[in-house]
Amino acid sequence: MELDVIVSEYKRLVKEAENSAGEDQEKIGQQLADLREEYKQKTGKNIDDEI
Repeated sequence: MELDVIVSEYKRLVKEAENSAGEDQEKIGQQLADLREEYKQKTGKNIDDEI
């Protein structure tokens, strides 16, 4: 996945997580963790520090 796609997907999921609860939040949390890991592998940086 391209970096710009990772960042935009991450931002979308963060907003979605703020508006969800329970199992949805757990699922979104896992997706966010996966995107954080992919971003870190590609850049060596933490996505949370970048956005």
